[in-house]
Amino acid sequence: MSTSSRTEIVLVASPDGPITAHDPFSFGPPLARFSTATAAATIPRNGLALVGPRSVQLIAASHISPSTAACSVRLYSWWSPAPALSLPVPEPVAPVAATPDGPPHHLFCGGLSGRIHVLSLPSGDLCRPFTAHTHSVSCLAVNDDGSLLISASDDGTIAVFPIIHLLDEDPAVEVTSLYTISAHDAPITCITSGPGGCNAAIVSSSLDGTCKMWRLADGVRMRTLTFPCGLWCVTTDPIDSQLYTGGSDGKVYVVPLIKERVKEPTKRVIWESPHSSGGEVMAMVMANDNENIVTAYDDGAVKIWEVKSGLMISTFCVQGGSVSDLIVVRGSGVHGVGGSGVPVVSGFAERELQRKGSEVWELEKRLSEVREGRNRGLDLAEDAMDVYRRSPIRDSF
Repeated sequence: MSTSSRTEIVLVASPDGPITAHDPFSFGPPLARFSTATAAATIPRNGLALVGPRSVQLIAASHISPSTAACSVRLYSWWSPAPALSLPVPEPVAPVAATPDGPPHHLFCGGLSGRIHVLSLPSGDLCRPFTAHTHSVSCLAVNDDGSLLISASDDGTIAVFPIIHLLDEDPAVEVTSLYTISAHDAPITCITSGPGGCNAAIVSSSLDGTCKMWRLADGVRMRTLTFPCGLWCVTTDPIDSQLYTGGSDGKVYVVPLIKERVKEPTKRVIWESPHSSGGEVMAMVMANDNENIVTAYDDGAVKIWEVKSGLMISTFCVQGGSVSDLIVVRGSGVHGVGGSGVPVVSGFAERELQRKGSEVWELEKRLSEVREGRNRGLDLAEDAMDVYRRSPIRDSF
């Protein structure tokens, strides 16, 4: 069994191979492989998400069969390379995003029709779908306080929805966006939300060669950055001071966003490895307390960069020949992953951390019900006391 001393693990999805877990700072083999269960199923771009509480996070992955158009969302635990659950969806879906709080937890799945489907977990029940765009949904994001769903499309539009309205089961309640804006002249490839809840800034990238910054509260455009090629991914640091975007030319572009740090309005830095294979930058994520950027390429290469110096410090290749998505697992209590997908856990309550995800979610659900019942009981008691205080019977004692 291989182990890692790091508390961060990089998950890499390939359209033509398994999901693999890596220590980004080790040159060894993958820590774990998660099977797609069938060679005919592929994981599309933006098709990975983490679901559930940090101690028992599950990996959600959308799957599409190019030959049969069969589709599903599969959930993987760290305890097995095979899917723990396979959840059917009514149409092929690509991007997925999950609510941060629960239970229940909800997974949003963007369909090729422009509709978004909502799965309630762990039951897998399909909530009411709704139309978000006229073309395929290309990327989804949930803001940091879990109140808003941000959706982007191949038609160049961005739509923002209050999540509380999406979970309303009353069919008479129509699902409408907070706003929808025409954001880009080509498909939107990535969207990310910064800190600040509803007052955050969001950044979108597009094949039209631009990154744009928007005010999440009302969709007002704050800034436009133009690049010499189409863009596949974008991210910012935790304080929105630096923007990083990956181009179809294989380069990483770094742009300062805070005015005090911008000596020239167009000043930017370009990261390019000395032995570039020419692959397009398909995904990127910050790691190691935001000291590093991990980038993935369509030729299967994964590269780790040092943010401070802009130097590439390591690289490895994944099975499958290309990369469709990349995410980092942080702070889950997992210190390493065995070759079969078994985590190495240390510290307090090791036995509890090794419970199955479904067991923990069921316990959380029951605790939530107990809390709700207790609150209802307190409300009824307060109402009864209020009635007693106003009753004339009270004065006769």
